[in-house]
Amino acid sequence: MGHVAALPDPTVDVRASTYIDPPYSVSSTQLTASLTCPRGVEGKAGGVVLLVHGTGSTGAQTWAKGPYNTILPTYGAGYDICWVTLPGNSLGNAAISAEYVAYNIKALASQSKTGKVYVIGHSQGAGLNIPWPLDFFPSTQALVAGFVALSGDFRGTSLGGAICFGITLAEGVCASSIWQQAQNSSYLLAQFQGSSQAIVGTTSIFTNNDEVIPPEPYDSTLAGASNILIQDACGPLKIVDHFDAPFDSGYFGLALDAITHGGVANASRFDKSYCSGYPNATLCVHRPETDSRQAS
Repeated sequence: MGHVAALPDPTVDVRASTYIDPPYSVSSTQLTASLTCPRGVEGKAGGVVLLVHGTGSTGAQTWAKGPYNTILPTYGAGYDICWVTLPGNSLGNAAISAEYVAYNIKALASQSKTGKVYVIGHSQGAGLNIPWPLDFFPSTQALVAGFVALSGDFRGTSLGGAICFGITLAEGVCASSIWQQAQNSSYLLAQFQGSSQAIVGTTSIFTNNDEVIPPEPYDSTLAGASNILIQDACGPLKIVDHFDAPFDSGYFGLALDAITHGGVANASRFDKSYCSGYPNATLCVHRPETDSRQAS
């Protein structure tokens, strides 16, 4: 299980001073074309935030109408917002998708007012597509100001194998990235061989109501990160499912705390008013009715 092409040698220490980034397997034209910065990069004082979507979605579907695009640009010092749209709705080889993230971290850091980029991902975007560049493209590590994972499947999902078995029976083949998100896949074993803990300041936010990446908190917990169950932060009655994560106000409040504290949120410190909604009652933030139901 795994369907992973060109996995790095897990015996190589990616932190060794002699280790350099591997070459991209995708053209720079394609890597550049994947990036959308809806307002451009204006040199805002907070720097650039790069958003990475999950499986079966696009950058615009996940981020365009959500709080990370509608609130962050004018929050505090202000942030320049960009997102990638990964090829094939992020259903292909996750290692290839991760190249798009690595390339655009480097490209945006050179334009950022701070010289660095915050990365925020949802689901596969958080669990696979951001950690892989940090593991195997080590030049990105110094360029990332912090990392926020929204229901990220660092350890995959216990449903991955079953989902692929059903899809294979029905359609004859299962998408590579779904295989790769099965627990103990070759991809995840390689990723955890490269790093089994946070490399930069990291916050992982997750929910007891996640129907896609059970079991929680196991799948979303990363050693060395600030691991926060939303029900611990906002109370046991807080209900957030997997697909709500990029739109939920409680998640967003914790993400705000993270990006103003080097990527490391504190459940005791963050503004708990976000648990019950967005402070601006006139702001409409919701999951679009047309957004696809990502596999992860």
